[in-house]
Amino acid sequence: MDSPIKIEYQLSKQDYARSMRLFYARQLITRITLAIAAMLAVIGLSSILTSGFDSVFTVLAVLLLPYLVISTFILRPYLMGQNAARHEHLISPIKMVIDDVNLAARHKSGEHIIKWENVMELVEGKDYFLLRNRTNRNAYDLIPKRAFTDQQLNVFRSLAAEKLPARGKKP
Repeated sequence: MDSPIKIEYQLSKQDYARSMRLFYARQLITRITLAIAAMLAVIGLSSILTSGFDSVFTVLAVLLLPYLVISTFILRPYLMGQNAARHEHLISPIKMVIDDVNLAARHKSGEHIIKWENVMELVEGKDYFLLRNRTNRNAYDLIPKRAFTDQQLNVFRSLAAEKLPARGKKP
């Protein structure tokens, strides 16, 4: 890499909520849980159609899927966004320098350095990059794509491809 990528951005509560939806949508456990809930809903609905409301289980089986979808993709992201809005350091302007070794972010309350070796995976969504943490698989760092120029975006993708192992392969 010839010179580091320098970007500036400011995250909003909507950014935090949308990134959380992206994170959960990419989680295998979320997909498995929703698939099981969908199967239970089908069983519950078929039971209701054939036997009527004969048990609490059938009603719970039908209600589980909408509850999980609302909780996972609407309520929890909304609450995360609201929480972020209450913490000034989470929504203050960020200046980030990205190079071959790390991603260094400076903000109002200090500096946050992410070493490429500590990134497990780069998840690319429509509007965001999520850098999944290798040591805490439930943690990620968020970078909005709007912070990059088109050229920087291409350089960043190439750098990430070089620094991160192919998905499914152990480093």
